[in-house]
Amino acid sequence: EGLDCSIHPEGCHSRGLLVRDGSRKVTLHHNFLAHNDYRNPKLFGDPARLKGKPAVFDVYNNVIYDWGDWAVAGAGVARLNVEANYFKAGPSTFGFPRTREVRSLEESSGYGLWIDGNIGPSCPDGCKDDWSMVDGTRPEFRVKRRHRAGKRSVDGALDARERVMAEAGASYRLDELGRRVDGRDDVDRRLVRQCWDSTGGHIDDP
Repeated sequence: EGLDCSIHPEGCHSRGLLVRDGSRKVTLHHNFLAHNDYRNPKLFGDPARLKGKPAVFDVYNNVIYDWGDWAVAGAGVARLNVEANYFKAGPSTFGFPRTREVRSLEESSGYGLWIDGNIGPSCPDGCKDDWSMVDGTRPEFRVKRRHRAGKRSVDGALDARERVMAEAGASYRLDELGRRVDGRDDVDRRLVRQCWDSTGGHIDDP
């Protein structure tokens, strides 16, 4: 949870994950992002840093809960795959349906969005065409095939939700034999419970 109306010099500033500054090949999968207004995540291919090379961002099998204005966003010279993620609106989600789950900002030449297999308020049972989950992306930036990325094993969106809710957490650890140990702390457990129960919200104080 990013703090919202707290001590940030720009004022209310609940933000999740921002990937930029010349990052060119990034995969984000099986993450749990909860209670952030923006950047769930935001993926920016910086033309000045990339010097004509496109950035490829592969975003799949994440659980994104209780965003505020918008959830996933691509920007700049980004080739973006958004596949089999699970989006769930929450008490602080005020953008939907004015803004959809996925949007584009400041597209540059070479930007492209491929989207498939996601579940969210726009497609609660899945959609034949995930483009109904997209806001603010001009049709010319839609691509018909997944951008080439690294090796991957993709779960269905609902299977990913179950796996993420069972396994994600900053306090999980491995034992001496490399086995996952259930060491979730109170914060991890609270956030997972809030996602299941559709409770919680943006916070101003830790």
